Amino acid sequence: MSVQPSTAGSAPAVEWRSVSAPIASTATALDLPAPARRIASLVPSLTETLFDLGAGERVVAVTDWCGPALPDGFSPPRIGGVRDPRLDELLDLRPQLVLASQEENLRDHVEAIAARGVPVLVVDPHDLEGAAATVEEIGAALDATEAAAIWVETIRGAPTAATPRVRALYPIWNDPWMTVGPGSYAAHVLGRAGFELVGGVERTPYPGLDLDRAAAAAPTALLLPDEPFDFHGPGSGALREALAARGLAQLTAVALDGRLAAWYGSRSGRRLGELAALCDRMA
Repeated sequence: MSVQPSTAGSAPAVEWRSVSAPIASTATALDLPAPARRIASLVPSLTETLFDLGAGERVVAVTDWCGPALPDGFSPPRIGGVRDPRLDELLDLRPQLVLASQEENLRDHVEAIAARGVPVLVVDPHDLEGAAATVEEIGAALDATEAAAIWVETIRGAPTAATPRVRALYPIWNDPWMTVGPGSYAAHVLGRAGFELVGGVERTPYPGLDLDRAAAAAPTALLLPDEPFDFHGPGSGALREALAARGLAQLTAVALDGRLAAWYGSRSGRRLGELAALCDRMA
């Protein structure tokens, strides 16, 4: 999940459970009359994928949160947030294709864009194979299948831990405490890397995080991402105090680049490799 950056005390930037029914794509590679030359991206990790596929010059609009995905020297127009894009500005830029995500974007926005005759490609990866398929589909829409194949090979060849090696806490939100669970992309890649996540209240993609349950599972590691909630700074204080009160003051804590677990797309394989290497060091 690549969502809007947030600050301590702010309201969640996303709804934590996906809409019940899928948002339909209005574009496939076969539907497009020609490879898209003007592309807008409503998801940071998909923006990154566009540039990795050599399509950066075609990007005409991105969200306010796509900054980390942009190479130096590129500054396409920014048209608002992942969940609150300014649609009039977006459509004024005349995109021929818009990239969106089932989990991160809103149905009303996707349908409003499609109603104006602009094809929208909606992706919904929950695992590494879904990430590979996403890159293949975007590559086909851009007539960049050879470039996509190179990245897909790194994804499908990424390491898989035979068994969990490190029992870990992975918080994603602070009020209430939340983590990732079955069905989420982040939980999948962390599991593939060798981490066993503990403390989830339900077997859902984004369950509540029960710190008492987590303590009972005797974790040895605390993975602190910087998105969607930034646990790298002062925002981690309340969590550390709550863990200390439960006898977990000595957990090995790692400030984790949130993109390693949350950003799906071209670099999924490389990021899984980084997570696996981290797990090896902590085992």
